[in-house]
Amino acid sequence: MTEVTNDLIYEVLKSMQSDVSIIKRDVSDLKARVTSLEIGVGHVQTSFGQLNGRMDTMDVRIDRIEKRLGLTESPNPAAE
Repeated sequence: MTEVTNDLIYEVLKSMQSDVSIIKRDVSDLKARVTSLEIGVGHVQTSFGQLNGRMDTMDVRIDRIEKRLGLTESPNPAAE
């Protein structure tokens, strides 16, 4: 069996330090990529909100046009 010496412990710790350094770089890269994705999703959500607002406005305008042209049916036929 190999005797545990300070040199052996030192070599193992150096190896672990190198591995941890690589993991830290990878995690840092992943954080940057996730942040980029979050920003992209935020832009998409903003775009959807703007489109919904425009569609609501168009819906009101179409209702007004239909009423002006007499294209809408009365919601209550007995009221006529």
